Amino acid sequence: MKNITGIAGIAVFGFMMAVAPAMNAQCPAPPDPKNQKVKDQGEYDLFNQVIKQTDNQKKVDLINQWKQKYPDSDYKKDRLLYQLQAYQALQKPDAILSTAKEILTVDACDLTAQYWIALLALGKTDPGVLSDGEKAANSLINATKPAAVKDEDWTKTKRDLDFVAHKVLGWVNWQRKSYDPAIQEFTKALQINSSDAQINQWIGAIYVAQQKPELYPQAIFNVARAVVFEGTGALTPQQKTQQDAYLTKLYTNYHGDASGLDQVKALAKTTAITPPDISTRIRSVTEIEKEKQESAAKAAAADPQGTLWKTLKDALTAPNGEQYFDSSMKDAKFPGGVNNIQMFKGTVISGTTKELLVGVSNATTADVTLKLETPLKGKPVAGSPVEFEGVAKAFTKEPFMVTFEDVKATGVKVEARAPATRKGGAAKKGAAHKK
Repeated sequence: MKNITGIAGIAVFGFMMAVAPAMNAQCPAPPDPKNQKVKDQGEYDLFNQVIKQTDNQKKVDLINQWKQKYPDSDYKKDRLLYQLQAYQALQKPDAILSTAKEILTVDACDLTAQYWIALLALGKTDPGVLSDGEKAANSLINATKPAAVKDEDWTKTKRDLDFVAHKVLGWVNWQRKSYDPAIQEFTKALQINSSDAQINQWIGAIYVAQQKPELYPQAIFNVARAVVFEGTGALTPQQKTQQDAYLTKLYTNYHGDASGLDQVKALAKTTAITPPDISTRIRSVTEIEKEKQESAAKAAAADPQGTLWKTLKDALTAPNGEQYFDSSMKDAKFPGGVNNIQMFKGTVISGTTKELLVGVSNATTADVTLKLETPLKGKPVAGSPVEFEGVAKAFTKEPFMVTFEDVKATGVKVEARAPATRKGGAAKKGAAHKK
């Protein structure tokens, strides 16, 4: 019963007991209490015993005696309201519902009865119960303030009634698979009272049930709200644990991994209402992959040589890098015209006239060894640019290095050679010759 009634249930009930008659403008005026009379001393005694009895089960028994002895009592509705109150204290929802319906046979506009008929439709799937709950919920929404009630009292009570009514209407529409109206009603309930994590959990379930990828961000947010909300109206610890595991699975399946989930939870702590831009905050793995492909295409267009080299390096550093090299690179000429690229570009790190260590990924770390087809005419200058093509022959992953043979290289700067000197030095001018 605590889960069914929610926050408003107990608070509203006592107030409505006093103002239950004729709260709708279209309802007839309630009977004047001055015209109500007991039939005899026996009814008077039963009435007083019911009022004074603190044991709710004994109170129900007394009310049943009262009904049997005085079925046409002027206080027929009053005793039903006392019976309803006793069953509520006894946590007997079926008895509450039957009593509420009995009250409506006496006064079709009684708001207390409408309240419980609406509230007890939550969690039910029977079409008749849902129909009764829908009718009662609309009666709550259309209820008007009785003249005898203070404005401030009515404002608070009407707010609580509207919350329950919209929650019930959301449930009814959900069970009928009217998903959009259900979400609209649940959202109205949360706008009145954001402290009901169960509603967010239900909204999340509705979005998932529609099996539309574009609705998964909304589902994820609402489940996250149900998980992170603390205080009155929060899920139980066990429910939170279950929902948190479900949230992680839901988010990972949609997003590709759990990155960003903490930010979603942080956002869900701030509001119960789904942000209108939630779809841009939670992106699908499909969207992310599409953006990567578009970015890669732009990069390839801007730097085709760099993109090709990165593709090769990523493949080689993958777990099956050795297999990739043996099957796709070894003994093949690179770049070999792939993507219309005829020469790789790099920077000389060090080398000799026959072999160069070159950085292709960056200008500071060698990741290529070039065994030149034609020796250089001098020692290569570190930092000079080089363009090359060659046959891939060897590869190591740690440290990363690809060795090319039969390399044709251009653009390499070499150190200038020192001027040649004669052996023994130059002869001194004017020196005497031996005879």
